[in-house]
Amino acid sequence: MKDLLSLDLSIIFTLIFMYIFLRILINTKHNNTFIVKELFLVGFVISVLMILTLNTSSLFGKILLFMPLSFFSFYCFEGSTKDTLLICFLLTVIIQVALLVIFGRVFSISDIALNMIGGLIGVFMSNSLIKKIQLRFC
Repeated sequence: MKDLLSLDLSIIFTLIFMYIFLRILINTKHNNTFIVKELFLVGFVISVLMILTLNTSSLFGKILLFMPLSFFSFYCFEGSTKDTLLICFLLTVIIQVALLVIFGRVFSISDIALNMIGGLIGVFMSNSLIKKIQLRFC
């Protein structure tokens, strides 16, 4: 039952991200930079909620989980790769410490590495999108 709920939530979050991404593309064609900035902020908040809500045990899932966070936060931090990866790292460490304290699970360095790989992929995707559509930072 718990796996089914996690699958449903991941489908919902995926649909939300697709909608936000399409809205960003539509608004950049019409030069609505204020709306684009707000959509990136909404995507950032939703991606943090997704990370805190979903539970994944697969390697690909742990990489995929942090891609939206870094994708949206890269633009929110005005193209700062260092700040984006710092946010990804701190959120990963906070989650690992919480799992250790609350549930007694082992602190996993491999989870941190996989989440950081997902963060890097998201930064590269966001950077290429910004360059391709020539999006300006507000």
